[in-house]
Order: sequence, then C-alpha cells, then structure tokens
Amino acid sequence: WCGCAARKLDTYSPQDLAMSAWGLAASGSVRPQFPTAAPLLMVQMARACAQPDTLAKCKLQDISNIVWANATVGVAPEASTLQALVHRAHQLLLQGSRLQTLALAQALANANATPLD
Repeated sequence: WCGCAARKLDTYSPQDLAMSAWGLAASGSVRPQFPTAAPLLMVQMARACAQPDTLAKCKLQDISNIVWANATVGVAPEASTLQALVHRAHQLLLQGSRLQTLALAQALANANATPLD
C-alpha cells in the first residue's frame, strides 16, 4: 500500500494527505525502527503537503494532522518542509479559532522527532 500511495501523492488533496498520515499514525503500525516503507511515506506526505500548490489549499487542521502524525510515529520531515508548513500555519492562525491554534501548538510541541534520512 505504501508504495502505491507514494506514487500518487501528487494527486492527493491536503485533506487526503492529512487524513492518510493521521490514519497511519493512529493505527500504531508505523515504527521508524522497522524496515518498512511506512515511515518514509509519512515524510513524503508532509513533503507533498508543503508543495506550493497544495500548501496554498491547506487548512490549519490539515497541517496539524500532518505534523502530529509525523511526530507520533517518531519521524521528522526535512527542515524546509517543516518551515513551509509552519509558515502557512502562521498565516492561517491569524484567521483561525482557538481550538485550531491549540491543536497546532500541541502537534508542534510533539514534533521533536528524529529526522528520517
């Protein structure tokens, strides 16, 4: 499934990316220490979400879910990906609700994961 999904990430909406990442993380089946494609897919989903065309369509909840999912499984996207996501989140925070702000803050606080090479 991971290989098939990775090949199609450019067709996913921000919500598709966020919910796929959330679902993998919530399942508890993704572990960075196990040699599967799932941890890399998590990073690839964050990277796909940070692409300019996709990022422009992101909602704060999408970004929160992507960051939370990566942190939950213990992987971290590249710094440039996180920078793009945080920059977009900042733009959205100016328009967002308190609940969305809290969700993003919690996701970012948990984002002290180890980068995946």
